[in-house]
Amino acid sequence: MTAIKQYGRQYILTIGNSKESIQINNLRVAFSITHTHDKTPNKATIRVWNLNPSHRHQVTGGEFRQVALAVGYGALENCRVLYAGQITKPAVIREGLDFILELTCDDGATAYRDAFVNVTLAAGSTHEDVIAHCAGEMTGITPGNIGLPADVTFTRAKVCYGPARHVMSQVADHHGADWMIQNGELHILHPDYCLPGEGALLNEASGMLGSPKPTDRGLEVSCLLRPEITVGSLVRVESIVADYGGDYKAVAVKSDGDTHASRWESRLTLVNGKFKQAKKLKKRKKKDEHA
Repeated sequence: MTAIKQYGRQYILTIGNSKESIQINNLRVAFSITHTHDKTPNKATIRVWNLNPSHRHQVTGGEFRQVALAVGYGALENCRVLYAGQITKPAVIREGLDFILELTCDDGATAYRDAFVNVTLAAGSTHEDVIAHCAGEMTGITPGNIGLPADVTFTRAKVCYGPARHVMSQVADHHGADWMIQNGELHILHPDYCLPGEGALLNEASGMLGSPKPTDRGLEVSCLLRPEITVGSLVRVESIVADYGGDYKAVAVKSDGDTHASRWESRLTLVNGKFKQAKKLKKRKKKDEHA
């Protein structure tokens, strides 16, 4: 389990498109971000104070539609991605002498809405092949990880037709799993599986705020921003209240911050258990398809 030093907070906000972008790390930025294990796109609202007018127009005019926010501590090179997605609604708000660019964002919204599957997979193909093909049809989305108790192999050719989100949901429902797009990566995880990696150590020394609180959804823990803790990742909790100590999986992360205020924290929803690590989702193979 890893712990990090949490002082000297830093951020890098990147806004742009596939050809060019701008990086911001010296203006006031505030954000509210929600990550869940639900299949619907994760939401974020990001506000930037007094961006120069030419760059502001590139956003409001639709030239820049991609956004990524990385945060960290100490040096800028320690920043890790907290959120990556698409700008769905830009707006400019005037407050006194300040011009605030407000970005309403979705993670993978276009892929979720528009990706369509129309393929016949050869006999011997598996559910993982179906998932890989769905990922291949989602523009801007890369294959993430898969954690399922057992795969399904088709004894006959399998026709996959319809919106990719519907095909993904059929596979996930068959296994009692959740599928999600997290910062541009497609994952599918059964409740008994977590994302691969060492996991994060969460205690008072590593930024835990207050005491954990049990809820109907799981254990709720607040901490200073930890971008390495994502939905599906493993978290080890060390608490003065020994009953709450143990290994957990994050199923929801709500992150809020303001570079010019004290707010800089995440609220985690964790579920306890013994989890197996998911494996890397394979990429689509053309040879698995029928013409």
